[in-house]
Amino acid sequence: MPTPVAVTEFLAQFARKKHLVLSGAVPTFESDPTELTLDARGAATTLANEEWDCDEAKHVALGFVVDLPLFVDASKKALPVYVLADGAPERVAASLAAFVKRVKTEPRPKPTKKPLPPLEGPTTIPGKVPAAWPTGEALIFRPGSEGADFLRFDVRANRDVYYSHIREGRAVGVKWKHETVKYDRGTGKWLDVSQLDMTPYGFVTARVKDSIENLQKKGLEFLPLVGDVEGKKGQIFLMNVTLQVPCLDADELAEQRLVLRSGSVPTEPCFFRPTEHVDVVLATGAMVEALRSCGYSGLSFVPLEKWT
Repeated sequence: MPTPVAVTEFLAQFARKKHLVLSGAVPTFESDPTELTLDARGAATTLANEEWDCDEAKHVALGFVVDLPLFVDASKKALPVYVLADGAPERVAASLAAFVKRVKTEPRPKPTKKPLPPLEGPTTIPGKVPAAWPTGEALIFRPGSEGADFLRFDVRANRDVYYSHIREGRAVGVKWKHETVKYDRGTGKWLDVSQLDMTPYGFVTARVKDSIENLQKKGLEFLPLVGDVEGKKGQIFLMNVTLQVPCLDADELAEQRLVLRSGSVPTEPCFFRPTEHVDVVLATGAMVEALRSCGYSGLSFVPLEKWT
């Protein structure tokens, strides 16, 4: 289905104008007017990556209302306008013509989202005390499994940040977007530590976060989300390890083996990434021992020889 002429004309009309805002009510936002950005290509990418019934033939992207992708339904004569909020389309205007009348050029307001209700940590299954982890100068962090139970989440709104920052061990800061993530795979039980898809990175509950923050003051970033496991929601945090330590033997790494150089690992409790290979998260022996008797389910550490 070709892009409707009215959509093309609208995008061309406002393409060079700055500080666009949208007057009137917009789902999930309390501010009026609301920040509007025309970015059809960026919105189309976001819509395609979101987990919903996207039909590229009829859903024509316009841009963003703050951080929500904006689009029209080209299969309908009036061209109604929608935003995608928490995986579901919410109507902004009954027609493109009505939407255009609400577009203004004003200084950008600071968006104020509706306050979220207080959310407590989820009720998790217990872990073994003490945990039967190995000992060592440093071990590989392995999140997300407890016996036969396992739990994985994936991110949608923060997919670009994952590739540009988290995989590289860079701090995310204000680039992080709040989102609710449904468990991607698992046995349907809440764990204290869960896995980000099939990656070496983990989500932790608030009590795990508090314990780790008391042990490690720098080199960590806890990015908040809401997790949903079969309708049971709870506050979780993606643990982004930003501390990097040069510690690997380069010759061994060239042979696809992780071998520590003598005296290179910190002695204090901490999570860190080897500078030579940032796509792996290690914990010092001191951190492993500090967490061994905490009983956190889904938390595990394995020897460097297990790295693949």
